[in-house]
Amino acid sequence: MFDIAIKNSECFTRGIRIGCYLLLVLSICLFFSPITTILGYIPLVGGLISGIVGFAIFLAALIVCIPIFFLVTSVAWVRFHLKVGAILLVIGLGILAFLLIYNNSKVGAATTPTAAHFMNMRPLHI
Repeated sequence: MFDIAIKNSECFTRGIRIGCYLLLVLSICLFFSPITTILGYIPLVGGLISGIVGFAIFLAALIVCIPIFFLVTSVAWVRFHLKVGAILLVIGLGILAFLLIYNNSKVGAATTPTAAHFMNMRPLHI
């Protein structure tokens, strides 16, 4: 009887965790839904643009919510299981650092001029 109760409790806990992650993703999508709704009013292509932007927001929410979920879960675990909470905190901070470094390296690479660009701007000496 106790084994069944423990198994039901573990299943319920996993369901709550998955549900919280999905609610986090849904809340970000709903926060940006006025933007997609306004884009839908553009004549002829509004529906297409609205759908593309909505899908992009959904994918971004899936990616952004992973480190947030790990950080919030680790804070809850630190109180009861310090080792598990510390491991989840390191994982969440690692994913967050990766996303920030990756984003900054893409932005920096796009804004720095290349040598070929400057060579094309040199005046020709004929």
